[in-house]
Amino acid sequence: LCNDGTEPTAACTGISQFRANNPQQTLVAQSRQVFSYAVAFHMTGQQAYLDLAKAGAANQFDTFYDGDSGLFHEVHDLSTDAAGGNFDSQKQAYGLLGPSFLYYLTGDSALYDRIAPVEQAITDQLRIAETGAYKFRPEQTGPANPIAKHLDQLNETGNYENERNILKKRYFKWNQY
Repeated sequence: LCNDGTEPTAACTGISQFRANNPQQTLVAQSRQVFSYAVAFHMTGQQAYLDLAKAGAANQFDTFYDGDSGLFHEVHDLSTDAAGGNFDSQKQAYGLLGPSFLYYLTGDSALYDRIAPVEQAITDQLRIAETGAYKFRPEQTGPANPIAKHLDQLNETGNYENERNILKKRYFKWNQY
């Protein structure tokens, strides 16, 4: 959706000339917008935000969902009405962000019925059962990293205390001179 809540028939207003000439919707932006409207509803209780979140989620599934793979496409080209891009684990996780929060707020079983196949496809196509790690793309062979590496590169170790101790030691060492 555009910032004013309307469905884009071409590029939304207020964007760069490049984007105006190459109008695309992206899965991550769409999902984040759904999430933002859902959060706005959660914080204010204003029905208009909930309506926008629902419309955005419906549009996201109608536009980006690939029934053959069960995953989301990454981009939707507005000039050709074609969806495409890779099916990587990071985009899939972000793609579920908005609709999942909306489901959390509403408990809408119809929305859950659209979310569940994507979650199952992520598990079936991207998760390596032996390690619990997720491949970046379905066609990837070889070792995979935990999905946290793809979602949070800064803190992917998850061991904040250890990182803090390393930094303290470095700081102490630098200050000895």
